[in-house]
Amino acid sequence: NTSAAVAITIGNTDLTATNLGIVGTAYVGMNLSVSFTVMNVATNAYSSYWYDGVTLSTNATLAGAIASWDWYGYHSLLPGGSYIQSQTIKLPGVAAGTNYYLIAQADDRDYVPESNKTNNLQPLLITITNLPPSISLLPPTNSIQQTSCVPVSMTLAAGIQLGSYAVTNVQFFDGATLIGSKTSPPYRVQSPLFDHGDHSITARATDT
Repeated sequence: NTSAAVAITIGNTDLTATNLGIVGTAYVGMNLSVSFTVMNVATNAYSSYWYDGVTLSTNATLAGAIASWDWYGYHSLLPGGSYIQSQTIKLPGVAAGTNYYLIAQADDRDYVPESNKTNNLQPLLITITNLPPSISLLPPTNSIQQTSCVPVSMTLAAGIQLGSYAVTNVQFFDGATLIGSKTSPPYRVQSPLFDHGDHSITARATDT
């Protein structure tokens, strides 16, 4: 019998998450666009289905996870090859004005046999803020003229675009004087009698 030895090199696969970023401002309870790059930094090509994900955490590790999202798909990566994950997530109702971390993770469910898992994560420090509600006066809007020999009352109404939190009160003012309020829609009140002269009507929305 004869035998021969041949030297071979066994390649490996190694995915990394890089270039994590967000578009716009992170608001409590609102959608946020995120993107990151997944790259194969090893010497072996790899093609298969796997998940990549993003985690919202109180710190730069998965141990502080508050919420997570991931996406399943087929990927084929040559050595040095990459693709971009661009997704939209809905942030949970966390405390506003606080720093959090978004953590991108390549192959977050460990479907890919990798030589190194320590570089699969990339954290990004973000601040999540409160998006206040927007309010607009419905007719009468910016100005109205009414001729009358006696004081008159009119219906005042406001339109609300919700922000991060629920609206708990809408107040109507004549100058600095409160003239009415509503705690639930429709946000409409009947004004007191307006005497002759100019009246500056404003509305203010309060959320939780």
